[in-house]
Amino acid sequence: MALFKLFIDQEDRIALRWLLGFGSNDFRAGAYARIRAHCERTGMTPWHVMSQLDAGAIQITYTNHLVDRCRDIRSELAELRGRNGDDDISNLVRRWLPDSIQGLDELRSLVFELAPTADTPVELLTSLNDAIATPEIPPDVTQ
Repeated sequence: MALFKLFIDQEDRIALRWLLGFGSNDFRAGAYARIRAHCERTGMTPWHVMSQLDAGAIQITYTNHLVDRCRDIRSELAELRGRNGDDDISNLVRRWLPDSIQGLDELRSLVFELAPTADTPVELLTSLNDAIATPEIPPDVTQ
């Protein structure tokens, strides 16, 4: 979900933070604290700081692991965009939730159920959030 949210809005700080920290025992807290401090000093967003670090335009000590992880995230985002600029929702979903990733059957089914009603990724995310956050309650509840 974080990758899809970042695909929609690269300035989604929560999604970026989760993706940068994922897979680390300490969630790369120390390195990210340095990024945050730089953001607070300069007014730059975390995405912009990570982009500047990746390009070599700025340097912040002890952030190499975050820069490497950000490169991986950028690669995953490019893969989601597709090679031909194909913005068809079904194709986007197939790239986002490929069959090769195990354990996503329920999410994949829900997303494919919702995809035909969405014209944009934002609409799909809204529908998905609604479906997850608002469970169906049976009209007749017996005690």
